[in-house]
Amino acid sequence: MRKRVIREVREAFAGAERPAGPVVGPDVSDEALRAELERDFAGDLDAAVIRRQVFAAHHLTDDAFRWFVRSLLFEVLALDWDRYDRDPLDSSDERTLLHTSVYWLRPNPIAVHQCRTDYRDGIQTRLRLRDAERAAVARVLHLLLESEAFVYPTIPHLASQAIAWCWRDDPAASEAAEQYRARARAYRRPPAETPDIEALVQTIEAAFADTPRPASPLLTFHDEEGSDYELELTAGDWQSLEPWLVSMTSTAFCWMGPAAFRYFVPAALRAQLLGVAGNADPEFHLVSCINDDSPRKVRERIDAFSPAERSAIIAWLRWRADHVSNPHSIRQALATWDADDRS
Repeated sequence: MRKRVIREVREAFAGAERPAGPVVGPDVSDEALRAELERDFAGDLDAAVIRRQVFAAHHLTDDAFRWFVRSLLFEVLALDWDRYDRDPLDSSDERTLLHTSVYWLRPNPIAVHQCRTDYRDGIQTRLRLRDAERAAVARVLHLLLESEAFVYPTIPHLASQAIAWCWRDDPAASEAAEQYRARARAYRRPPAETPDIEALVQTIEAAFADTPRPASPLLTFHDEEGSDYELELTAGDWQSLEPWLVSMTSTAFCWMGPAAFRYFVPAALRAQLLGVAGNADPEFHLVSCINDDSPRKVRERIDAFSPAERSAIIAWLRWRADHVSNPHSIRQALATWDADDRS
């Protein structure tokens, strides 16, 4: 499969060679930056140069830009993808290039969220390429999306975003991205390992079963990261989100309004109980924010939940207090939740 895609990239980008003469466009007025870019783009592009200058590539002339994209795709296709998840601490140019390349080809989530085309991102990259070249990029992303080399979903998820949000130039790639993203929102949890955990999971599921889904916007802060989370969470119900997607978007809990936090927090509570939470740990928001915030903010946070939802949270906090080495702060927060639940 990879050999076929290499051939397709070569055919699509036929003639996309380094142009003679200057390769930096007229928008660069800083002479030092211009000299640096001309020097780095003077010869063949290897992983180190592409990694270092990928976010400056939009300064290239159109012909040089096509040559750059062609070089980037060939470098990505030549990498050993099995190494990516084998050693997360590997900071080599080759490993970093894989993530950086897919990230660079993905549109800026702000642009997608706001329907803009003025960012120097994947959308701009696509607009500067020809039809056959666009399809070749989509096929490389498709290959990354469906590769069995990746243990964790980081690269496939980025590839799915890049295709779904921008590179819909190959029908097979578009269909694969749609299916991947649909599966991420079709989670069916397995039974818990013990009867007591299963009972607590069912308590949480029942308490939040009819919690109303909040209207968009879900988040109060929409930089690149916040826009990414908004786009991902808008498309799924909390019950059906894959735990890895909950983990990947867990920072969003910091920027959610009360209604969105109320709606999505049971996904993190359940994931913790099932041992598949990853980074999705709601303890900070249910404990530290209760212990450290002003009485008014604590009141607002607790009042957002129904009595049944508060009871489920209390049950989860009690379970958590029994499974950490220092439960003092949890028990302190429990006193607040308990007192409110009895009132």
